[in-house]
Amino acid sequence: MSDTDRTFYTATMARLCAEQGNLARAVMIYRYLLRQSPQREDLAQALAEAEARLAALDPYDIVDQVRCWAELTLKSGRTAELGRIGRRLRHRSGAARTTTADEEKQ
Repeated sequence: MSDTDRTFYTATMARLCAEQGNLARAVMIYRYLLRQSPQREDLAQALAEAEARLAALDPYDIVDQVRCWAELTLKSGRTAELGRIGRRLRHRSGAARTTTADEEKQ
């Protein structure tokens, strides 16, 4: 996770993750927020609750794992698409330079 991702971490984001069942992400966000503000009892309590819920989950429940896989797959697809777009732009840019050079020779 990059530092820019952490810039947007809020207690509300963690609470919403927990409400939506993404407990691992909620725990991660609460831990980050507590490192920034260790005096916040509300965050400590919310973290404890999220950790308890996470610990109580069936270890064979794959919902979070599938969600994580889907997110990574989408990110990978976006990265691949950006790579294809970049290659097309470079190709077009190179073709445009070649055309311009050919026109100048005439």
